Amino acid sequence: ALLESLLRGDRSQSREFADAFSTMLLRGMNGEAGLEQVQPFYQLLNGLLLNESVYLPLMHLLLPFQYEDREVMSEMWIDPEAGGRKIKFLLRFDIQETGSFEMAVSVQERKVKMGLSVPPALMDQKQEIQKKMTEIFRNNGMEINQLFVKEKRGEARLEEVFPEILRKEKAINVRV
Repeated sequence: ALLESLLRGDRSQSREFADAFSTMLLRGMNGEAGLEQVQPFYQLLNGLLLNESVYLPLMHLLLPFQYEDREVMSEMWIDPEAGGRKIKFLLRFDIQETGSFEMAVSVQERKVKMGLSVPPALMDQKQEIQKKMTEIFRNNGMEINQLFVKEKRGEARLEEVFPEILRKEKAINVRV
């Protein structure tokens, strides 16, 4: 019955399942299933949140959290082979009752290039969002090379954000 409710999208059943599952994980990681089971529970949690593929040279993380009493589900795609001291990632998140966001960021030598796609209802706050994002980066010692906020119209394809993965596609990824 619980599985049927989850498949139908019953939010209260989904919430109940998520709460019970996270409680079970926390109890297991705290050793309540026996000390020898702590590591398997950590591995289970890691497997749920971090997905590495030998077919796609990107790390994929799921990051559920709460923001101002709203549930947020997010995922992050990271290029661990961006090169040198360059960090490149795509963050997608959905804030309950606000909408979906997408942020593509590239940081090299403390210089940031960022594009933020926001729900249409927030476009009238575009200037304020840009100002706040610039302030956040500057307060953390980074310089803005490029920052734009645009209306989100669908999801960006990974190949658009990480065009270099098409070049890597012809090679074999032998990371372990």
